[in-house]
Amino acid sequence: GWIEDAADVAKKQMREEVQNGEADYVQKLKDAGMTVTEVDMEAFKAAMQPAWDKIAEYEGSQDDMDKFLKMCEDTKG
Repeated sequence: GWIEDAADVAKKQMREEVQNGEADYVQKLKDAGMTVTEVDMEAFKAAMQPAWDKIAEYEGSQDDMDKFLKMCEDTKG
């Protein structure tokens, strides 16, 4: 319905504002002399895969772990 549609629009707009604000803030920190290390997400995912596999095994559901990881990815917009 229209409420869900409005919520989806608001969610997308809020994500964009947060991401833009974050980028601006990081730039301010860099301008102030802070060293900011960018994360290599592919390397992070590769390093985390064994832990995610163990969690899925412990919890008994790779499907649930896949849903969780997708949710995390989706929140990044």
